[in-house]
Formats: sequence, structure tokens, C-alpha cells
Amino acid sequence: MDSTTPYPDPASLLELVPPATLEEARSFRDDLVLRLARERDSTSTFLLTLADFDRRRGWEPLGHSSLFAFLMRELGLSKGGASSRLKSARLVLRFPEVIEPLRDGRLCVTSLAEVARVLTPENMAEILPLFYDCSVREAREVAAAVAPFPRPPRREAVTSLPLVTPRSSAGLGSDEPSTPVQSTEPLPAGAAAPRTEVRPLTVELRRLHVTVSARFLDKVAAARDGLSNAHPDVTTEQVLEAALDLLLEKQARAKALVKKPRRRPADAGPAPDGTVNPRAIPAAVERAVRLRDGDRCAFPLDVGGVCGSTWRVQLDHVVPVALGGTPTIENLRCACRRHNRLAAERLLGDRATSAMRAAMARRRAARKRRRGRPAGQPPRRNAGARRMRRASRPPS
Repeated sequence: MDSTTPYPDPASLLELVPPATLEEARSFRDDLVLRLARERDSTSTFLLTLADFDRRRGWEPLGHSSLFAFLMRELGLSKGGASSRLKSARLVLRFPEVIEPLRDGRLCVTSLAEVARVLTPENMAEILPLFYDCSVREAREVAAAVAPFPRPPRREAVTSLPLVTPRSSAGLGSDEPSTPVQSTEPLPAGAAAPRTEVRPLTVELRRLHVTVSARFLDKVAAARDGLSNAHPDVTTEQVLEAALDLLLEKQARAKALVKKPRRRPADAGPAPDGTVNPRAIPAAVERAVRLRDGDRCAFPLDVGGVCGSTWRVQLDHVVPVALGGTPTIENLRCACRRHNRLAAERLLGDRATSAMRAAMARRRAARKRRRGRPAGQPPRRNAGARRMRRASRPPS
């Protein structure tokens, strides 16, 4: 695939096609790199043209009251899109030095609004490089560190959401006023969950907007009451931080990342039949692997380096257990769930990994059934076990 290849038809993206080979994936990557460079150059040129258009008040002869109105009426941008492009164009007009970082990708166009908030001629040489390779959230944190809120609020606010107006039982013609009430119904299936928003205030302070249930607030209040004797002035932040410390400590123990490991940790002991379970990973080995890899996915990338994801990290056997792999530090690595599965599919094939996943699903279902069994009820025994017991009985 070269740079002259046209864009694919959107309808064709819905067709089922075989996965790309390594050569095809590299060709796609090279083409995307070229297209991304063109997009960055086009964006920079657009902002330069828009800045010159605004400097010469080109929107005025066209009958518009402002550049913002022109962007919305003539170019069809939304209010947010028009506002961000207006700020970016005026930043380019004041500081042409931002064009080169925009072209080479060091500066993202979505972070220009934060750059415009804190950049001055005096601090440009020092502050502008701080925004290089930053996401929108990271750019907000940099801007909050450079120009923090003068008096950041330290308050806790609880707002009931959402308010709905029930229909009157008397119908539309009733004079009885309807009172907004808080909805207690759960979100409908498929509805997007309320988004958690974080707004940086200073270097250390953040404002957190999160939607929680009334049950959660009851638990926070109960925890605050429980700490009231030892800490009468405890805040919600301190309560949540203490709870998170306990959760993180529990997760660290589950990963064998304890503060005081045993001097002579027990190895994987033999099973009742005298064999050693090759899937049982000793705690010392797991701890060493996670510390070595930083508890991040160590799956190698084609361009060099590793994945580095921290989401759903598992321990992966470099040589699978099915092929004789052992639970040693050299044969284990941290891998996210996607790369763990991909490595198994490459070495064992789709059929084998599908059978393994089906067996694991059956084991999980069996564990759930055992957990859901009422107390005192004996476990159910299958017919095969009963036949084996009858066959092992001595003849009468």
C-alpha cells in the first residue's frame, strides 16, 4: 500500500475479512504514518490561513459579526469546534513558534486551548516544551501547575440526578402541578454510564466529578462515623483514601507484591498424587516477574519496545505449559489479557486456545455453582464418580 492508495469504502469495513499478515500490517502502518503527517501539515496550514483571515477581518465583508459566527455559519462547525479553532488560530497569530511542533506531532491541536491560557512572550521558551507529547488531560495538569487557581475550593457537593417530571394521573388537562422527583430507576440497557471528570486546580489539587449511588454515600457516611472518635474532623477524601489504601494493599498481596516477603518462600509443592502442578506459580517467582516487568505488559512490539499496558495484566508463559513450559522467572512475563491470548494463539493455534478457554469457562461456572450452594448442603457428585466408587468396592 502506498501513499496514492485511496481511502477504503466505509461500507467495505463491515465485511468479514481474514486478519492482516505481518507484511500487510507493516504496509498499513507505513501508509498511516504518511497520512498522519499530511493531516498534521494540513491542520497547521488551516490554522495559519485562519489566523491570517482573522487578522485581516475577512469575515466582516462576508456579513458575519465575528470569526466565531463565520466558523459556525459558513464552515458548519459546532460551538465547541468553532471555539477551539478560534483560540488555536489566535494563538498561532501571537506565537508562530507553535506551528513547527504542530507539524512534527510534538504538540497536539486538542491541547492548544490550554497552551493559549498560560503562554506569554516572557515564558514561551520555558513553558511551550512542557506541552510536548501531552494528552488533553496532561495539558490541563501542566496549565494548572503553571497558572493554578488563586483560591481553589475545598468543598464537597452532592447533587441529586436526574430529575424527572411524572405525568399527572388526571391527564394533560389537569391543573394539578407536577413536582420533579429524583429518578430511582437504573439506567436503561445500552445507555452510557455517567462520565467521571477530573479538573486540575493546582499542582497537587484536582476537582473530581463522579456520579455515585445513594448506597455509596451511605457507606461513606458510615465509614466517617466509624472514624469520628479517633479523627473527629475526617474528610470524605481521607475516608476514600484510607479505603483505597486497603484495596491496593489487598491487590498487592494477590500479586505476591508484599512488603515483607518470606526469607525462604515455599515452592510449588507436589499434588496429592505426588506430581508437581506446572501451572502453580510460586509467590517468590510471581513477585520477581512482576517487579522485573514493572507489573506492565512486556509483549514485544514490531517497532521495538513493549506494550506497557497496566490493564488486566496477567502472567504469561513464554513457552506454554502445553508445550512443556515451566513456572520459572525466565519463562514468565507480564502480559495484558489481549497479548496473553494472542501469544497462545500464535503458538498453539485457534482450536487449542478455544478449547482451553471453554475448559476454563466450565471451571469458572463450577466454582460459581459451589459458591452459590447453601450452607450444609453436600456437593453434587457426578455419575462418573459414583461408577468409579462402585467399581472400587470389594466384591461381597
